[in-house]
Amino acid sequence: MPLNTRYPSKLRVVIIGAGIAGLSAAAFLRKCPQYDITVHERRGKDFKESSAALGVGINGISILKQLGIKRNEIRAIMGAGYRTYNTQEEEMSKSQLGRGPDEDGTLWFVFRQDLKDVLLQRVTSEVGEGNPIKVLYGSCIVGVDPETGVVEFEDGTSIIADLIIGTFVAIIASGDAGNRYVVMYPCRGRGQMNIACAVPDSSLQRPSQLDRTPRVDLFQVRDQEPLPTYVRGRTVLIGDATHTMVPYQGQGANQALEDSEGINALFGDVYDRDNIPSLQRVWDSVRRPRASDIQRGSRTSQGKISTKEESQAILSVKPEYHELLGVDRRLP
Repeated sequence: MPLNTRYPSKLRVVIIGAGIAGLSAAAFLRKCPQYDITVHERRGKDFKESSAALGVGINGISILKQLGIKRNEIRAIMGAGYRTYNTQEEEMSKSQLGRGPDEDGTLWFVFRQDLKDVLLQRVTSEVGEGNPIKVLYGSCIVGVDPETGVVEFEDGTSIIADLIIGTFVAIIASGDAGNRYVVMYPCRGRGQMNIACAVPDSSLQRPSQLDRTPRVDLFQVRDQEPLPTYVRGRTVLIGDATHTMVPYQGQGANQALEDSEGINALFGDVYDRDNIPSLQRVWDSVRRPRASDIQRGSRTSQGKISTKEESQAILSVKPEYHELLGVDRRLP
């Protein structure tokens, strides 16, 4: 399909943030010849994630496979199930997971940096459908006009984008709900064990046995209220920019992947910049209710963990899985 004759030049897309949400969106959109895409990341290229590992559920697995990413490529471990124990080391619950329709599992345990590295390769490689996309590290954005698409940088320069995809993270700490737990699972081809411990910020000010460990990575659990909208003007927010959530359903990264799949479903065939705002309203009507429900469900799970002695709460609230491929791309 040729570009719109009124706008023979490519549509400029600016993606703010080179995390899982931004890179997966770029990986989907690189095959679209009508777009000139750049990804801007304020941190340096050598920055490593503090949060070590994550779980990719069946919804996220299906999206990674759409990008051609296989389990072995990201050294993911196929989860077989859960066991929960109390402080007396007594088994309180057990859950068995199925192997899925293709025998590749319904839960993958993956090191976060491994997933980001493979997504980055999909975005920047000379091999693959479409043109490679530039990821600009150390690119500090100081202002965005969502209506006009103007993006301002720290060095005084600016650009005008037809579509801005923002993925920057929230800065609101979730607070201490009284949770004290340890979650353990293997990753990196069973070469590394991820051990996550929930502790309040206040405990970090006191001496502890953590001082004896050679390496401890700290990251703050963040949360926010569901937003009234994910879009404005020529700007759409995805990932932690829209639905930062506590990790008690393991859906943070999975929802970012659903966002990227939805961006591809709605904007993959857009050739006229005048259609972008209308499609953004479609995006908002579909993604926001879904992601907001997951936010609230994750928070509910957090409350159950802090009030029930047995750790069954992690399994007790399950999101419904879906894909956004069935959304009608026509304007409303």
